[in-house]
Amino acid sequence: MRVPLRHSALLLLIATLAAGCVQTYGGRRALILIPNSQEMQLGEQAFKEVNTKEKQCTNAQANALLQDIGRRIAAVSSQPTWKWQFHLFDSPTTMNAFALPGGKVGVYSGLLGPAGTAAGLAAVIGHEVAHAIQRHGAERVSRAMIVDAGLKAADVSLSNGAYHDKIMAAMGMGANVGLMLPYSRDMELEADRLGLLFMARAGYDPAHAVAFWQRFGKATAGQKTPELLSTHPANQRRIDGLKAALPEAQRVYAASARLGAGMALTVPNCAANVFGSAPTTAAPAATPAPSRAAAPRGPSAPAGTKVSRPGH
Repeated sequence: MRVPLRHSALLLLIATLAAGCVQTYGGRRALILIPNSQEMQLGEQAFKEVNTKEKQCTNAQANALLQDIGRRIAAVSSQPTWKWQFHLFDSPTTMNAFALPGGKVGVYSGLLGPAGTAAGLAAVIGHEVAHAIQRHGAERVSRAMIVDAGLKAADVSLSNGAYHDKIMAAMGMGANVGLMLPYSRDMELEADRLGLLFMARAGYDPAHAVAFWQRFGKATAGQKTPELLSTHPANQRRIDGLKAALPEAQRVYAASARLGAGMALTVPNCAANVFGSAPTTAAPAATPAPSRAAAPRGPSAPAGTKVSRPGH
């Protein structure tokens, strides 16, 4: 029996999706069509390019702290044998961090200000480590491949239609706003939750993850994209999610070496070797989660500050 072409294409798509489903850390099934070996190569290549373009921060104390936190969190992750790398880039006006496949993590020096403490920085590193372990980059690319294939098929089938351009534009926008962006926000929330557990297991007080996002929200007030059009969840949604996950994280933290908050941080002077201040162990005071309408408005980031939520 001969299968119609459109049915063959559908069966091929179903087989591809089934073959591409993998189980990530924590048991979630994810669509990943890129082989792990290729993903690792892409991560290595991309990290080399970033390191060529970006200026390295040579502050020895700041780098030592980043390496120590990164080492501790990587060691308690599900991939302790990866060739983890943690690089600090000299950009005091950039509040961002990112993770690439295979355990390549970059942090911009401007993010250490809102990090506030070593535990706050551990929240950032835990989040980025979770992105790498969950293979979020490969999952995002795989979903984009499926969406692109669907749009191309629609383009062919509608090629003779009177409203082809308008329909394709609407479908493209719908795929982005209705599929790709929500998936991206879900990945960020997953990295928040897993990163909270990683930092707690490494001995950092998970309460400081909430404090970090509160400081970050104040530092970036007035510069937010509406959540519907953003790759990242709104700050308050992230804070609410972290607070919900705190009881489990606190149990993990209670069984760890309990390093507390660690030293207080400021944006490092990458041209000098002065950084941070005395250690602190006190947990931040618990504050009720404000509604979005009543959320406090902190000072805006300085003019020229590049704002990009951690998690890229």
